[in-house]
Amino acid sequence: MQVKRHNLRVLFRTALPVAVAAGLVFPLLPCPAKAADEITPAEAVRLLTAGRTDRLNPRRHIFLDGDWEFRPERERIWIKAPVPGNWHNLPGMRGYTGTAEYRKTIAIPPTWNGDPWLVFGAVDYAARVVVNDRYVGFHEGGYTPFAFNIGHIVRPGQTATISLVVEDPGPGADIRGYPFDEIPHGKQSWYGNVSGPWQPVILEERARTHVRSLKITPDIRTSSVRLDVTLSQTPPAGRGLLLATVYAPRSAAPVARLQTDLTSSLTYSLTARIPGAELWSPDSPSLYTVNISIVTEDGAVVDQFADRFGMRSITAKDGRILLNGKPVFLSGALDQDFYPETDYTPPSEDFLRDQFLKAKKLGLNLLRCHIKIPDPLYLRLADEIGLLVWYELPNVGTLTPAARARLTTLMKEAAERDYNRPSLVIVSLFNESWGIDLSRPEQRKWLLSAFDTAQSLFGDRLIVDNSACAGNFHVKTDIEDFHAYFAVPDSAGRLREWLDEFAGRPAWTFSPHGDALRRGDEPLVVSEIGSWALPSLQNLLACHGGQEPWWFSTARGALRPEGVEDRFRQTGLDRVFGDFGRLARNTQEMQLLSFKHTVEEIRLRPAISGFVWTELTDLQWESNGLMDFCRNPKSVARIAPLLTGPRCVIIRPERRNVRPGEAVTVRLSVSNFGDPLDSTTFEWALEGFPDISGTLQATAPVPAASGGAAGEFSFVAPEVSSHRVARLAVRWLSGGRLLAQNYEDINILPGDGPLRLQVYVDPSVAGREQLDEWLRHSGATVVSAPFTADVAVTGKLTDDLIRWTAAGGRTLVLARDTSAFGEHPSPVRVSSRAEADMWGDWATVFTWFDRSPVFAGLNTRHQMLDWTFAAVIPDHILTGLPEAAWDDVECGMFAGWLHKGSAVVLRAGTENTRILITTLRVSEALGSDPVADRLMHNLLRRVSGPSFPVRARWDVLFGR
Repeated sequence: MQVKRHNLRVLFRTALPVAVAAGLVFPLLPCPAKAADEITPAEAVRLLTAGRTDRLNPRRHIFLDGDWEFRPERERIWIKAPVPGNWHNLPGMRGYTGTAEYRKTIAIPPTWNGDPWLVFGAVDYAARVVVNDRYVGFHEGGYTPFAFNIGHIVRPGQTATISLVVEDPGPGADIRGYPFDEIPHGKQSWYGNVSGPWQPVILEERARTHVRSLKITPDIRTSSVRLDVTLSQTPPAGRGLLLATVYAPRSAAPVARLQTDLTSSLTYSLTARIPGAELWSPDSPSLYTVNISIVTEDGAVVDQFADRFGMRSITAKDGRILLNGKPVFLSGALDQDFYPETDYTPPSEDFLRDQFLKAKKLGLNLLRCHIKIPDPLYLRLADEIGLLVWYELPNVGTLTPAARARLTTLMKEAAERDYNRPSLVIVSLFNESWGIDLSRPEQRKWLLSAFDTAQSLFGDRLIVDNSACAGNFHVKTDIEDFHAYFAVPDSAGRLREWLDEFAGRPAWTFSPHGDALRRGDEPLVVSEIGSWALPSLQNLLACHGGQEPWWFSTARGALRPEGVEDRFRQTGLDRVFGDFGRLARNTQEMQLLSFKHTVEEIRLRPAISGFVWTELTDLQWESNGLMDFCRNPKSVARIAPLLTGPRCVIIRPERRNVRPGEAVTVRLSVSNFGDPLDSTTFEWALEGFPDISGTLQATAPVPAASGGAAGEFSFVAPEVSSHRVARLAVRWLSGGRLLAQNYEDINILPGDGPLRLQVYVDPSVAGREQLDEWLRHSGATVVSAPFTADVAVTGKLTDDLIRWTAAGGRTLVLARDTSAFGEHPSPVRVSSRAEADMWGDWATVFTWFDRSPVFAGLNTRHQMLDWTFAAVIPDHILTGLPEAAWDDVECGMFAGWLHKGSAVVLRAGTENTRILITTLRVSEALGSDPVADRLMHNLLRRVSGPSFPVRARWDVLFGR
């Protein structure tokens, strides 16, 4: 068979709709060595992927998943490509944008009686389908399904060569007619383009008159369901029946049977009563099945169509989200729905099911599928397992008229595909105003219109116009949500202040331009908040074939993993932690601490109806997941269920650090999104101290969807001989039934021995008078001049003190601002964390310490500055360290993937010329915080002690 060669791009654009009706043949690129009509059906069938079927689909069908032939435009050689898949994962195709062709030869089963249809789950971005060199159809849009009848080209028992020609632009690589900024693309601009058929392709048998769509609308108030059926073509009037059967959950028993005569109409509406219907919820994901049959007048079934649904309702009223009429607290996680090696495509149903079960084990009830419309399998499994889903339209870059039209079409197609999914409860149109300029009145006006359109399309789902963050806002929304990130414990105070303001419904969440349609009772949700935790490199590499994945080098700044093991060694972290795995586990313990405190603070504010943690799993370099990218749970999995259920108890000791014999007062608060509670009690105990325990009656009944103070108790800190981290455990009970439990760690530190030192305190020290008093109380002698002192303590390294130190003095520098090293230019500088972008509110900054003499006697659970050190967390750091100085760092800081290394405690000088510098805020907390007391003791002993190893010369560090 002789075939002319044609440019794919030309072929892609020239086919006209009339070509289908006319049966017009389009010459294609060269076919396989054998012509399609020379391949036997047996040979062609072997090309199909064996064994996979959609168990819900009653029509005969074959998945065409597996290897297809593939080649980009202008290439002669075909290679194998998996379908579903992303062509960027093929050899040499990373970053390719433009046109490419997929090809597969199949056989139509000879036993089929109806027309064969090609059904595509999703092809990114624009697809043109040709079968046996004849044009079949075209679809634009990378997230929704489309189907074509090929019965006019090939019949049962014959073979067909399918050609799928795909065009896809990319970031900075537009294609004529499809500028990347004007098409919905979501996070592809962050994590790599997705191109080609990333969802399954199916060959399906359909009758000429078949069910085109089924729209299922449950009504739990009347315990009924409306079935709206649309047919593919008008049937002969009076020539048959449309039958509907509804089956009970987990049963083949029908609970309703309906029928209606076929007329000349395309649409039919039937209502089925389901007395005592089981409601769908995350706790009880009961799914009904409905089967629609088209039956001829002689009783032959010519088509069947089935789907599942849940009897559930979702509304927003009086500041609450109501699931089936009851308030629900959203314990959610952001899910960007990317996967190792397969990107947008779930690796398998088992993989996705396992991920969802792990999410449930974390106590989550909602996933926010981020700026992506997921594979239908995602929603079907969420239906089965019991997870609420909030998804967002993938964003465009610029809201041009063409972009608006594409978003509107996407909205309609997504609503049609997902209308029956009970798990889908919230839909966002924009995220953080990506792709829309909210400063422009006409774009805000369009957003109002789009909101109304979405409400009309998605049934009872709650619609969010723009999931907002600082710098943008809502115009009209069903949920008043907002994003904010705070490092904990470093920025715990700012977190509490922000939550207080947000819980009070501030003006800044809505448009300041006078055009906001705010009801005033929209439920409040913190829809993005989170912190990082590094993964185990061993686990990460294991699911990437033992090699560093391609994305290690794609991110910039602190987000870039490439070279992380080199930085681990260069900054002395191998000396401190031994191996990267131990460091990663320490960062995960800090994420655990952050998650616990953040969720507790949200739940302490009853006005807030939920949170979404960023995120469920890491995505490539973005390491803020509760699981890593390979779906291995991080440390937070140990405690998450304590905080994510419908009820939660929160423990707040007045102080976390105490001395033996001091009274400890503890406040208890509760959050209840379960049934009302009349009488409850608390049992509490300090683990390791059997005599310190008790019970407490709650101060008042706890209504549903409420919370607040529930009581307080006190105990005396026990005697200990060394620092003891004692866990205070609390159980909340009702009639012996456990409602919730939680814990808080209390640090009990005994006093230090007397300081037998003469100490000079320079006037530049912050809190000098407080330090003087503390020194005297600790047994030290405060002297008036450095030349009579064992140690000089200063806030500023003056020339006089440098000369004194150079002559053999010992100087402790409490560096509290950027002037600590004087006016001279210095290679090592004191920098503000704010100016250095080292507060780590999004890409977390971790502060580590060595088990050195400075931290002697502090028996913490890990080697990061946690709540134990909350009173002394620095707001300045030492930057500009040469590599040689890292051996002299006893406490340091890094951002993200071990970037921007800086010091918090640094030795300088020589064995006999000693300078110890710290930015820890110890002097302000002396006397009130025993950890600050211990650190000050240790700092003075370190700089004056028998050993003071230094590798980097102090004159090199300070330039003098």
